[in-house]
Amino acid sequence: MERFRFEQLLKIKTQFEEIKKNELAMQNQILNEYIARKLELEKNMNKVKEDLKTLYLSGFSPQQLKLYSQFLTVLKKEGMFKNS
Repeated sequence: MERFRFEQLLKIKTQFEEIKKNELAMQNQILNEYIARKLELEKNMNKVKEDLKTLYLSGFSPQQLKLYSQFLTVLKKEGMFKNS
């Protein structure tokens, strides 16, 4: 059987494509982890907002206000909270 003339080139191209597929899969995994983390932070932030609304309507202690204020400060530092 006659050897394919550019067999070595085809082999290199195939290896290169496999490397790129692996890199893409790794980047997609990292992206999915970031998205999951962002969604979790947004969920927590929305819960805090709802809790604050409830507290504003029903009244709250200074200790509770301090706790929520500190939590919102942490979220702002992480860039996950914008005044809305």
